[in-house]
Amino acid sequence: MNEPLAEPKRDVTRRRLLEVAAGRFAARGYHGTSYSDLIAATGLSKGAFYHHYRSKQELALAVYEAKQSELVGQLRAISDSGAPLLEQFFEQLRRRARAFARDPGLMCLPRLAADFARDAELRPWVEALHRPALEQFAELIRRGQALGEIRADLRPEAVARTTFAALVGMTELAKQEGEGSDQGAETEDLIELLSAALRPPGRGPSGEQREASRAGGVS
Repeated sequence: MNEPLAEPKRDVTRRRLLEVAAGRFAARGYHGTSYSDLIAATGLSKGAFYHHYRSKQELALAVYEAKQSELVGQLRAISDSGAPLLEQFFEQLRRRARAFARDPGLMCLPRLAADFARDAELRPWVEALHRPALEQFAELIRRGQALGEIRADLRPEAVARTTFAALVGMTELAKQEGEGSDQGAETEDLIELLSAALRPPGRGPSGEQREASRAGGVS
């Protein structure tokens, strides 16, 4: 029986660099983290570090793309559940909140996006970096509309952008308030508002369904 191939050392090192850098950027932001800080945090020599990433900007963009892909992948997995489309949409929001609670490194996403937006050279990246999440939300809304589960008079892109803006705002508040913030509870408040706004007349969930969703979500 063939044993699984070991992951190449280069890939292991690169993944470790991305995780360490994500934690640093999450805590200090792009401008608050120096290239020297990143090298020291990884324990690599400057030459070894430079072999993987030749600048802080290159590393920061790689970190953002890696963590965004990781998060979007977790949310996309819900689409295989077979649950109603609107419930899938809400479960994506819940999973996002749980992911941020579980992995502090994900906080690098809003911090890097905010820092990039203030930098003339990096600003063009912001829209492209947000696009995967926005497109995923919009596509789920379109599918729900086609099935009559979501109001047909709403623009999917507008719903996606408004929801995304609310999530970014909640994450920013969590960063400012520290341990006093509960993104899980705030996400449930957002879902309650969206449920009232997105469901067609007469398609609201029962109280039991709402409680079940809060407790366990879509399996």
